[in-house]
Amino acid sequence: MAGPAPNREALARLVARLQQLRLEAGDPSLRRIAKESDDAFTHTTVGNMFNGRSWRWESLEILVETLKGDKEEFRQLWMNCFGAPSTGPARPAPRDETLPDDPKLALREMELSIAAKKLDQVELLVRDGQEEKADSILAEVAEVQESCGLDADDPAVVKRRGLWAELLLRQGKVTEAKEVVDQMREVRRGRGKPVDDPGTNHTLALIMRDLGQTRVAEDMMCRTVELRREALGDDHRDTIRARRDLAALRCHRGAGEQAHAELKAIYELQHQRFGPDDRDTLDTRQSLANLEFRAGRFSEAEREFEDIIKARTRAFGLEHRQTLRARNSLAVALYQQGATAEARAELDDVLQRQIRVLGPVDRDTLATRINVANFLIDDGMPEQAQQDLREVLVRLVPTHGEENQITLGLRSNIAVALHAAGDTAAAVAQFQEVLQAQQRVLGDDDPDTLDTQQNLAVLAFAEGHHAEAEEGFRDVLKNLVRVLGEDHPATAATRHWLRRTIREQGRTDDWKELSTGEK
Repeated sequence: MAGPAPNREALARLVARLQQLRLEAGDPSLRRIAKESDDAFTHTTVGNMFNGRSWRWESLEILVETLKGDKEEFRQLWMNCFGAPSTGPARPAPRDETLPDDPKLALREMELSIAAKKLDQVELLVRDGQEEKADSILAEVAEVQESCGLDADDPAVVKRRGLWAELLLRQGKVTEAKEVVDQMREVRRGRGKPVDDPGTNHTLALIMRDLGQTRVAEDMMCRTVELRREALGDDHRDTIRARRDLAALRCHRGAGEQAHAELKAIYELQHQRFGPDDRDTLDTRQSLANLEFRAGRFSEAEREFEDIIKARTRAFGLEHRQTLRARNSLAVALYQQGATAEARAELDDVLQRQIRVLGPVDRDTLATRINVANFLIDDGMPEQAQQDLREVLVRLVPTHGEENQITLGLRSNIAVALHAAGDTAAAVAQFQEVLQAQQRVLGDDDPDTLDTQQNLAVLAFAEGHHAEAEEGFRDVLKNLVRVLGEDHPATAATRHWLRRTIREQGRTDDWKELSTGEK
């Protein structure tokens, strides 16, 4: 026979306090709580207690004990639900006039209120790299929203699916993230509502960036900045984050000093408003360090990476995703300066930690494996490098696609390994395939496209096809000057190759014109 129904207001207070206790305990998953209770109940029963659907004291007592709560406090709250006489002092509470009269409706609103707070928590977890925990909470929130019958266009559902898309993107599941965002936009389009939501726009812009469609990504991020400014103002954290991502996109596409200056200004603003160890401040500082590296200023990049690692370790721990990512960058900067033994040791340690913490197929783990393979090429082991790179490619294609910027870059690395192994014809064929895809997906002016053109010209030079190489270097140099500028390291490197190619053909006039200051 069913027991008496609990008082709805008292039950709401009990459940709210129970949810708070869970957060105080570190917000363990339902399965973990069930396991730590020595399997006194299932994770489904735990969920029912947190949602106010199960209120037997015998189970509640074990739950409170598992979470190391005050059993006397919860005994009192439980007894208040049924009007039982208290063994201690009364703890009366005023009637909550915000709760509906219908007990079922009151419980529904309470559940949704708790779910909304969980989404705020997930937002922080995603950006802190605690992806497994965020994924678990999102699954719980999805179950609550579904049981409460929320519409697909409800703002809480939109927020939850947006966070899910962001989580998938951070895990490297780019195509899955895009599917989620496309579904969200299709629902709104089908109901005649605008799809120009700033949060969705921001996530989709980052997805397009990772898919290699940087021009589309830049246009979408411009629109995101406009929407953020209209809704939140210029100095809101989300607006600043969108401005940062836009500046970083423009820097990648060779927008030059203006975008670089914007990125520096954003860093100074974040440093002042949020502090040096804030996650957004450190992300922007990492972007600036990456620009130093790309400009060939390896010692400056090294110093920045070392400071970033110290700050991230202090704020988030040694094995946080972003800390390990910065250490990966540091290893490559060390390698570029000839500190090969130190670089290899750093990279090996990073890889082992990533495999253990993030998993063997996580995109950051795979990125480190690519760097390890590149080191193998320089160490005279191109066959092993090629094998490792192909294994990574097999892992990346299902989540990123055949013609993603990252997978195309990886295929270029395989071409380098083929050349190092002596198979120049296969290397040329691979580079040509990559170039065609990059021109189609990224555009003729993208730095990655120009880099592949440069590699083809270098191979032509190595094979003694100097006229062909000269033509290739001239085309690349013309585009690099226009896109990156006269003084960019990539421009200087191409100019060096062109001078060398002209000299090999026995000419000097053109070579002297290119060699500024030479007689």
